[in-house]
Amino acid sequence: PDLVVTVDCHHLERTGDYAAVLADVGAAWSVDHHLDGNGPAPLPGWIEPVASSASLLVLWVIESLAAGGGSPAATFGGSAMPRLLAFILLLVTTTPAAAALDELREAARLGDLATVERLLEAGADPNGWPTSYSPLMFAAQAGHADVVALLLAHGAEVEHRDHNGERALLWAAQAGKAEAVRLLLEAGAAADSPDDPYGGSPLIEVSRYGHVAAARLLLASGADPRWQSDSGWTPLYAATQSGSAELVALLLAAGAGTNPADSRAPATPPRVVPPEEKPAL
Repeated sequence: PDLVVTVDCHHLERTGDYAAVLADVGAAWSVDHHLDGNGPAPLPGWIEPVASSASLLVLWVIESLAAGGGSPAATFGGSAMPRLLAFILLLVTTTPAAAALDELREAARLGDLATVERLLEAGADPNGWPTSYSPLMFAAQAGHADVVALLLAHGAEVEHRDHNGERALLWAAQAGKAEAVRLLLEAGAAADSPDDPYGGSPLIEVSRYGHVAAARLLLASGADPRWQSDSGWTPLYAATQSGSAELVALLLAAGAGTNPADSRAPATPPRVVPPEEKPAL
């Protein structure tokens, strides 16, 4: 697969603001690739810091060449060397941490509690790189409640979001893992959030796939049964698509049906990733 790193070169050329571009690249830890058209999947953990460090190094070389008038001697001599050594040190020190993160994600996905505990006790980051898929997401999607609880106890951020804007509660909701949903809600996950992708909600997701038990938990935690996504989906409309009469009755009893959007089909289908197409390590 092709690996693409995008930098706002137009901004760089227009303003000469190297610091801003460096900050943007430094924040963009997550790297996508595509497998058989099924959307983004996580690359091995070591790719993320390597790609980020390499991008920073390339931009630093550009900046240094510009400052040195294009002269290699002026660019890489003297005071420039400590900066180059700093980038090399960054690359060397982050790669082992990335390997541990990769192993932690895999153990969380498989429900390997002993390995997850060993890695966390050894200092593995329970959250991963900013905007990357977190171990908590994989554990929640697979319904490994014991792993979810362990990750949360070790500081996993319940609202950590990947580069798509998704969070662990959405992954658990789409897969209908009620116990994981319960643990995440008890840990402080928002039942509804305006930051969820495309204006969706966990309740819309569980309704779309007919997950009654998870829907009960979300409603008990204050999820809005009249929520409407950007594409016009509501929990009630989603439930009708799932064919679950029990879920439709549950939503009606909770107050759904008072949103005018419930009486009409959305203009466009929801832009969500079905559980079977979620990335796997």
